Amino acid sequence: MRFEISNVGPLRRAAVELRPLTVLIGPNNTGKSFLATIIYSSLSSSSHVARSPYVARAISYNAQAAASATAPFPDSDSVEVQGWLAEVLDTGKPPAYGDLPRPLRTVLATGLPQVLQALGQAVAAEFARAAGAELPELRLQKPRTNASVRITGQQVAWSLRLTVSGSGPEITVEPPDPSAAWQAVDHEFWRRLRLGLREGVLIGSTFITTILAELTRSCLGEYPLRAKYLPAARSGLMQSHKALAGSIVRRSSWAGIEDMQVPALTGVLTDFLSEMIEMDASSRGSFAGIADALEADLLAGSVRLTGDARAYPEVVYHSEQGDFPLGRTSSMISELAPVVLYLRHVLQRNDLLIIEEPEAHLHPAGQAKLAMHLVRLVNAGLRLVLTTHSEFFLQQLNNAIVASGVGPARSESAGLSPADTIEPDKVAAYLFKPTARGTEVESLTVDPAEGIPETSFGEVAEYLYDQSVQLEPSSLINA
Repeated sequence: MRFEISNVGPLRRAAVELRPLTVLIGPNNTGKSFLATIIYSSLSSSSHVARSPYVARAISYNAQAAASATAPFPDSDSVEVQGWLAEVLDTGKPPAYGDLPRPLRTVLATGLPQVLQALGQAVAAEFARAAGAELPELRLQKPRTNASVRITGQQVAWSLRLTVSGSGPEITVEPPDPSAAWQAVDHEFWRRLRLGLREGVLIGSTFITTILAELTRSCLGEYPLRAKYLPAARSGLMQSHKALAGSIVRRSSWAGIEDMQVPALTGVLTDFLSEMIEMDASSRGSFAGIADALEADLLAGSVRLTGDARAYPEVVYHSEQGDFPLGRTSSMISELAPVVLYLRHVLQRNDLLIIEEPEAHLHPAGQAKLAMHLVRLVNAGLRLVLTTHSEFFLQQLNNAIVASGVGPARSESAGLSPADTIEPDKVAAYLFKPTARGTEVESLTVDPAEGIPETSFGEVAEYLYDQSVQLEPSSLINA
């Protein structure tokens, strides 16, 4: 999936293609978090809505109505097409799209653009909520021009563009070729459809909406099942979220009696707080094993949710010295605690997790260890978007990339198992470069022999080296 962004927030121009591991690098205040918010708002609740068969079915009824003016599709035709399709599927092979009756093709071709329009509206609303501002306010300040976010599917070609002017958003779509979406449908669906037609579960136009829902899923197959965001402020939030929630609850009793001022938070922060408040200690994520290994490797203890399942959960750090609330632990523990809890209780395979500065508050040795655990997560089926300022963290990622091409013997001699390596084509990296007209985002080539170029860090290292040379006594003598 590809994102093309212009004149949004601090971003002048960016073109980002998501890979299993996507890394955003650059100075502070250049728009890395802003781009991560755009990705999150495009893939979080909006993806769930767009992929929902119920929403697709509701949209398809409107599509049928719109198509009926030129290609009537009465119930008699529905029954006839249903019977024809049942006979064709009994051959064990789905029909070619071009062989479908024209009324059915018209309905499907009309419905898919409406699905994308609905997705675009959801993305626009989610972007404003996640960023905590009206969309016109999120345009690049100088020069004040129209902003644009374009999302493009690559497995099945389609795109939607969100254009924001001073008067608000406008959604334009380039729908997929219905025949391409038809070819991308999973064969298991045709088996289920055949059974439904045989058993009379799909009656009349119901089977049409079922097919449109499946075409929607085939078009949006690159979407993660869910997207989650761990913001850079998570350390402080982990130590204060219970007090914040308690304050809001206590003051809510005055709602309607006196003016109640509730602190304004972005959707990213409120989603994180809600996830922590509602987290179920009895649920188990797909990556609980990696969470355990991360704790053993970095925390010298464990992070647990305690208390009655019906009550507000308490996050406790358990070690040989005893149990401690997060407010009495180091910033490293409170920084990594949500990562551990999400892996253990929330995240499933094919989810997307965005982590801002995962290396924050970690010693360089800990940063390298964390990078290895994140590589293992990608190899286990979790998609990651990371922002980073750490040369140590990036170097460990580079070692994992290089190790994928040197063979098991050499990588294992360097202390890297196959799960600790990652192929270059699974990694995308982008450098954020501030300019007078806004941030330009440059795509970095991930080299099999070197990994991700350390462009921004190298400039700082060179500057510090030159400065240290000037401060040496020999330099003073020569001067």
